Amino acid sequence: MKFTNHTSGPKGLNTVNGLVYVEPGKTVDVEISEAEAKSAKRTGWFSRPKAVDDDDDGPKELGDMTVNELKAVAEAEEIDLGDATKKADIVAAIELAREAKAA
Repeated sequence: MKFTNHTSGPKGLNTVNGLVYVEPGKTVDVEISEAEAKSAKRTGWFSRPKAVDDDDDGPKELGDMTVNELKAVAEAEEIDLGDATKKADIVAAIELAREAKAA
């Protein structure tokens, strides 16, 4: 599972192989229990690219995500956002990239 650290300092994740430190702004792909993933998300320090909420039936729609969640999705899907910084522009960039990959 991929996690991105959205804080200004390093934070730790309890993985099945032990503690892993994640530098600010970095994304790691680690093996982690679902309970630990939910706990990490609740801290607000990390996000998962697919943004699954605890009481959700599945992934959020792009329009329902925060800018940080959208950036994590773009990073996970290797989408170049270019100069996009506003939510609407990031959503549009992700949708265009997904359409291009599907074609």
